[in-house]
Amino acid sequence: MGVASKNVVFGSVAAGFSGRACVLLAGVGVAGVLVAGGCSSNPEHQDVIADPSPLVMTESLTGDGVLNQTTATIDENWRLFNSDWARFWLMDRPSRLTPAPVR
Repeated sequence: MGVASKNVVFGSVAAGFSGRACVLLAGVGVAGVLVAGGCSSNPEHQDVIADPSPLVMTESLTGDGVLNQTTATIDENWRLFNSDWARFWLMDRPSRLTPAPVR
């Protein structure tokens, strides 16, 4: 009962491997399946893949930063518009005309 009976007991695929090698090979296979299947079933992982930077709205600003920048820009634009409007109606400086009639 030498090598021929081993082939029949362990099967033809595992005939060349020892008992430890078979256990090690099975362990590596199970670990690979767990690693590959474990990451794909996590819903949080899918959320990160879909949007890796959820708080960033522009290249460098979050939602609050965008809101602050927009508010400051609108405020500055209105102040400049008021200055232009005063210049249009000649209200940006006092008149250089004398209050008394000149003879």
